[in-house]
Amino acid sequence: MHIHPQPRYLKPAAQGVWLSRSVSNATISVRSQQASDPRIRRRLVALAEDERLKITYGPTVSEPLISIDEDDALDEEAYRLVIRPSGVRLTASCVAGLNYGLSTLAQILRQSQRRIRCLTIRDAPVFAERGVMLDVSRCKVPSMEILFVLIDQLATLKFNQLQLYVEHTFAFDGHETVWKDASPITATELLKIQAYCQARFMKLVPNLNSFGHFERWLRHSDYKHLAESPDGFEHPLTGQRIPWGSTLTPTRASLNLLAELYDQFLPMHDANSFNIGGDEPWELGTGRSRQRCRRLGHMKVYTRFLQQIDQLVKLHGKQAMIWADVVITNPEVLPELPQDATAMLWGYEANHPFPRECRAVAASGMPFYVCPGTGSWNAILGRTDNMRRNIRRAAEQGRRFGAKGLLVTDWGDRGHHQYLPFSYPGFIVAAVHAWTGRTPTEQDITTGLADIFEISRKAARLIMSMGGLDAASGVRCRNSTPFNHGLFPGLLGEDVALSIKPTRASNLLRRLSGLAERASVLEDRIVSDELTTAADMAAHGIRRIQRLQNGIGRPSELRRELLSLIDRHKACWLSRNRPGGLMESTEHLRSSLDKIG
Repeated sequence: MHIHPQPRYLKPAAQGVWLSRSVSNATISVRSQQASDPRIRRRLVALAEDERLKITYGPTVSEPLISIDEDDALDEEAYRLVIRPSGVRLTASCVAGLNYGLSTLAQILRQSQRRIRCLTIRDAPVFAERGVMLDVSRCKVPSMEILFVLIDQLATLKFNQLQLYVEHTFAFDGHETVWKDASPITATELLKIQAYCQARFMKLVPNLNSFGHFERWLRHSDYKHLAESPDGFEHPLTGQRIPWGSTLTPTRASLNLLAELYDQFLPMHDANSFNIGGDEPWELGTGRSRQRCRRLGHMKVYTRFLQQIDQLVKLHGKQAMIWADVVITNPEVLPELPQDATAMLWGYEANHPFPRECRAVAASGMPFYVCPGTGSWNAILGRTDNMRRNIRRAAEQGRRFGAKGLLVTDWGDRGHHQYLPFSYPGFIVAAVHAWTGRTPTEQDITTGLADIFEISRKAARLIMSMGGLDAASGVRCRNSTPFNHGLFPGLLGEDVALSIKPTRASNLLRRLSGLAERASVLEDRIVSDELTTAADMAAHGIRRIQRLQNGIGRPSELRRELLSLIDRHKACWLSRNRPGGLMESTEHLRSSLDKIG
């Protein structure tokens, strides 16, 4: 029996002890006041319909198949589920706990036919806040249908928070220039997404980057005057010359724009938290604020502007979440961050210094989350080994130092060329760590892919195999893979992928060919197309490395191959996402054509 995530305490009864699903007691007896919640009533009705049961309220004469009761001794999100030969008893002290208990029970019943294995479950989460952040700005905005399906799946994994990372993909009134080609989320759609989340015990936490990563606005002439470096800058990671600014200059005019955006965006959200971003303000102190930073210090200018942003946030009755990458390098300034703000400690490598960072923030008394990643972006096939160790390290250190939450991030850097199934393993691993505190096995992940994300066991095994090829390459690329480096030479300013051994490159091509062939015969055509395209894109990256290493491969053949991949990428994109952002994504690929020598 597989339950996702596995309960923290599960004790099966002795071998051969079962509950028979006889028709004589085919009822659900509800004696909990928590069941009056409309969300619980909907779950009960769905369960009764799926299992052909009837629902009764209050005391019953006969022994029901399922009894639902209250137990005030249990913690807020905890539940207790006992299955005996006489029937099932589910108890909880609050609505959330009852919801999670019903979710577990539904999974058990789906795997049971005429009889149910007797057992005892005592369950409650390790982290109070368990979230997923989806990048819907760079560059994919999922269709509403796909987003609703994903919310259902994440809710089954007992996540209770969703953040949609927005730079420019909300349809702000009066700012059409910024979002007109992005297929943005409208106000009506946002309210529907929020209602859908709330019906499944998830909060939709607003997320709008409000300092750095503002290039989607600052590239336009109407907003250029708000840029720290309006004429562009040299990116510190890649050395690439960026022709426009990416960081708001910390002035009253910038605050006025943020105030206008917040007035439209924040009232749409019921959650009392708001992720204001604040990460990677690359140009701060190099442009319009140079003199001020020299006089006051870079960190003082940074924290003062965050304090001013926080005043705007408080006008809407919300508490700020802040990416902590800037201040964690100088933890002595943590007390200068806005009062009641939450630090979001992010890092995506297996050896990220979560121990040092968690210790520093905990010592300051500031509440914090740990924020590892799915490892899918800049990777094409994912980085499964790194992802598992990254999430484990974040979760363990978060527990050790008292983090209030775990937020697993799923970014779309540099064109969002990865497909959604390669993010699924990261969601499963994060869910298990956030709920149980245990490390999931590969079987846990594979069965979760099939059971929760409803893909075939064959597809699940292929996703795991493809995600393991990064480690098999023998080359460690920071926040990326050799496949992406081959496809996009100079990615992140590194050429480390060129150090891959020729024998390993040849072996990877053989393995990728076999995986693509197996993926091509999957029955789910969307998943089949995504996996085969990803495998072929990764193989193209390796062939590009071989070309640079020793001249293997004709440039004309590589160009034809990449042009075909671009067309396939477009089709895969549109099967799950809106058209906005697709042109930007394909432009990254087209620019790669010019580098085929």
